[in-house]
Amino acid sequence: MTKKTKVIFRQIGSFSGPVIHGTFPAFAKEMTLGNSHLVRAFWLTTMVESGGMLGTIMMADGTGVTAGLEQVVAVYPRDMKVQGPLFKMLNRINATTYIDDYLGLSQCGWRISEDGVLRDKFGAPVPPKKIRDTFTPMGGKVNQRSKADWEQASEWALRFHNLFGSQSTSRVQYQCGIEQQTKFAKRFKSQKLNYESVEEVCYDGEVQNPNPFNDHHMDLAMCMWWNYKTNAPSPALTALNEARLTFDPKTDSHQFAKCLLNRLRTSRYGRWGTNRYDRSRECALSVWPSELFEGPDAVMPARKK
Repeated sequence: MTKKTKVIFRQIGSFSGPVIHGTFPAFAKEMTLGNSHLVRAFWLTTMVESGGMLGTIMMADGTGVTAGLEQVVAVYPRDMKVQGPLFKMLNRINATTYIDDYLGLSQCGWRISEDGVLRDKFGAPVPPKKIRDTFTPMGGKVNQRSKADWEQASEWALRFHNLFGSQSTSRVQYQCGIEQQTKFAKRFKSQKLNYESVEEVCYDGEVQNPNPFNDHHMDLAMCMWWNYKTNAPSPALTALNEARLTFDPKTDSHQFAKCLLNRLRTSRYGRWGTNRYDRSRECALSVWPSELFEGPDAVMPARKK
């Protein structure tokens, strides 16, 4: 007998909607040990964002739907002007897995164009508000007591769960995550970093080098930074800049790593300094050397409670 997928109601701040936990592990532990720095960063991020499980769906945070190993959003709840990156990933998946069989977007008169944009029957981009209201009626604030609204949101959650829970889509989810890290490191130049790229600041122009650092301290610190950056890029860039202005990552990497991790640990942004730090550290303990977490040379000690 097939086990029924459990759809959970959850409220996050002013938003609410369905959540589905992933059902199939995407990674074997040994994969993270022998591969590249960016693979370890992606692994850590997915472990914190989705538990490393295929099919994890979040629809209670105002994003319409958040899906994939790295939890990619359909809309940005604080900026409802442009679509989120989820549809670009769906376009990539569509090359090997016909997504309409899972999602039924055509029933809404929607399709995903080759440029990764969700478009209506006239070819115009579907407004983010319309996307969110369709997936999580209304306004990302699903009322569980409204049978129609809850059933509509739950049906979408199950559709996305079935698509992203399929092993046929796992490779694309993995590839998209690594590619986005690489592009961001190389191309994104923020005022917060004095218009330098992350690759220039921390990787000496070698972000695609499988092992760009000579020590485990920098490897852990930057993997942790990518993990936080996925959750909120702007505060992560601020923390990175503050750390590099205190210690040069190229000449004093140990102290830089310790400083960066300390800033993430003590951050008051969201639950960065509490829940996210503890979960991230627990995952990291299974991969990086123990001396990075305990003892006089620890760069990621347990948080004082």
